[in-house]
Amino acid sequence: MPAMPAIAYPLANYSLPISEEHYLLDEMKASHRHEFLNGIVRAMADATVYHNQIIGNIRERIGPAARQKGCRALSENVRLRIVIPVGPFHYYPDILVNCGKPVSGERFLEDASLIIEVLSDSTEHTDRAEKFFMYQQLPSFIEYVMVSQDEMLVQVLRKSDGWKLHRFTQLTDLVPLESLGCEIALADIYPEP
Repeated sequence: MPAMPAIAYPLANYSLPISEEHYLLDEMKASHRHEFLNGIVRAMADATVYHNQIIGNIRERIGPAARQKGCRALSENVRLRIVIPVGPFHYYPDILVNCGKPVSGERFLEDASLIIEVLSDSTEHTDRAEKFFMYQQLPSFIEYVMVSQDEMLVQVLRKSDGWKLHRFTQLTDLVPLESLGCEIALADIYPEP
């Protein structure tokens, strides 16, 4: 994996890298979210209102299907922890579906079957490459959805078909979410202008 640029961590006066525990403690007090990349802390860009509308629309549509399967559709402020041999990573997916047993006081989750990222200019490369690679390290991860906020385009990748890319571009298209056994219409994803 290519080296990732270090971004100054505004809440702590640490020499990079910092420990996961320091990250978790500072993140609880942070006014903005940060991702943790095995000691490197990366500030997250602020989302637009439109970005949040897309997230809300999707979560509203998939929530009932997730509950029917005994799962939870969670968004934005839920941290996902991934541990690989080089160390731990923490990300904030736009939406994730978690089917594990809820634990009171969870600071992060360690499994997700479906992850949805709304792409923006500042996050698209990271979402398509780094995060997709990292999410694949989760044994529970079986479906990845990338939603463009700049054009009507939804892309789906599934473990069941070797992560082949499926594209949906028409307002009338129905996007099958195999992990939930449901479909979501592009018309329901994108807010009306």
